[in-house]
Amino acid sequence: AGHGGHIDLYHGTNYSAPQWSAFPTVLTVHDLTVYMFPENHPWPRRVAHRLLPRLCRNAGHLIADSENTRRDLVRCYGISPDRIQVIHLAAGSEFRPLEWTPEFDRIRSRYRLPDEFVLCFGTLDRRKNLPLLVRAMGELRRMGVPRTLVIAGSGDARALADLHTLVRQQGLMPGEDVVFTGRVEESDVP
Repeated sequence: AGHGGHIDLYHGTNYSAPQWSAFPTVLTVHDLTVYMFPENHPWPRRVAHRLLPRLCRNAGHLIADSENTRRDLVRCYGISPDRIQVIHLAAGSEFRPLEWTPEFDRIRSRYRLPDEFVLCFGTLDRRKNLPLLVRAMGELRRMGVPRTLVIAGSGDARALADLHTLVRQQGLMPGEDVVFTGRVEESDVP
């Protein structure tokens, strides 16, 4: 805010900004999955996102996390590409190479982690297309290039059950070829 309570610029960092304002606005849009895959989102989020096309058109400038989101804004909402800047999200400072400590063994044991693995970390829900990742791991196994996939995080119980079924259908061993850690403590993530 400027002097005397005057707002120089409003930056909505998570899909929201005033519908009408006397000051310039910048709106960050992370993705348009609510628009493209509404069935994968709870109804309160679907209702809230109905305003997003108008908010995007009214904003002076938009920030997208990825080129894909930029393309979706142009294609789905008709936003001019020159009004959208792509700024990729950065990792926090805690994500850096770490020296081994005895704590690492405790964490590896707690989450049943092998020495080497492919990590997928995030919310487990249908919009993340984790079945494609599991099928890719099955294909690697069939090609003689076995890798262990660690899926870390929690989420939709139905999506998780479907993933367990797919793991077995792909000829992969749960707990060996694919490890599901469940929820990971924030302090253990790095």
